[in-house]
Amino acid sequence: MKTAVMGAGGQGGLFGGLLRLAGEDVVLVDRGPHLDAMREGGLTLKGPGGEVAVVDVAATGEPADVGPADLLLFCVKTYDLEAAAEAARPLVGAGTMVLPVQNGVTAPDRL
Repeated sequence: MKTAVMGAGGQGGLFGGLLRLAGEDVVLVDRGPHLDAMREGGLTLKGPGGEVAVVDVAATGEPADVGPADLLLFCVKTYDLEAAAEAARPLVGAGTMVLPVQNGVTAPDRL
């Protein structure tokens, strides 16, 4: 199953990193310095007991480079919802399940 994570911050990075650790096909979509850091050094996950795992992840700033996914975890801040949803269009195909992972009771309807 191909999973795309739109927004690789706290929630998206955690879920995407854990899925990747489990051997899943995951691509993280992000921007700016965080994207650069993931490309250069992987994604660092820190557990509640202080354990650290550095995960080698596929990361891009261009959703069109990924194409349709089987699962899209939509993990952007609610104030960026509309712009990020428009940018995520290339990640959605006829069979894509979209799972919003956001704060705000209106987020799923807006997405």
